[in-house]
Amino acid sequence: MTAVQPTLKSFPKPSQLPVPAGAEGWEQLYPYNLVFGNLSGAEDEKFWFCDSQHWPTVFKPFETIGGEFAVKCLGQYNTRHLLIPPANGIEFKIHLGYLYMSPVPVPEDQIAARVPEFERRAATTSRTGRACSSSGAPRCRPRSPRWSSLASGRCRTWCRSTTS
Repeated sequence: MTAVQPTLKSFPKPSQLPVPAGAEGWEQLYPYNLVFGNLSGAEDEKFWFCDSQHWPTVFKPFETIGGEFAVKCLGQYNTRHLLIPPANGIEFKIHLGYLYMSPVPVPEDQIAARVPEFERRAATTSRTGRACSSSGAPRCRPRSPRWSSLASGRCRTWCRSTTS
C-alpha cells in the first residue's frame, strides 16, 4: 500500500519552503527591505506567490533593481492611473532568491467608491484606442516603408522576396 501525498489547495507559504543545503544565510545577500522580516508573523499569512512567469531564475543580489522597478511601477499604475477597485498595488519580497508578490487589498468600504472613477478611466482609454486605430492618425500609422508594405497586404510578396 502506498501513501497518498496530500494535495495543496494553495501556493505554499514562504515559511513552508525549505532552505537548500549550502544556501543558509541567503538573506544577507539582499537588501533588508526585500526579504521577509518575520516568516511566522502576519507577513507569512498573506497570499504570496512566486512570479516565475516573468522572473524564472534566481535574482543575483545586485540585479533586484529590475524586479523592484517593474513591480513598483505595475502597482502604482494599477493604483493611481487605472484605479482598479479592489487593488491598492502589489507588495513584493525576495525569498530564496525568487521574487514573490502579494496583492494589497483596498478596504471593503472603499471599493464601491472607486468603481465609477475606474469605469470612467477605462472607457476613456478604450475610446481613445478605438478612435486612434480607426482614424489612421499619424501616431498609429507605420513610420517605416517596410512596415507600410506589410500593413498594406503585400506581406506575402515581401516575405518571399526576403527569404529567397
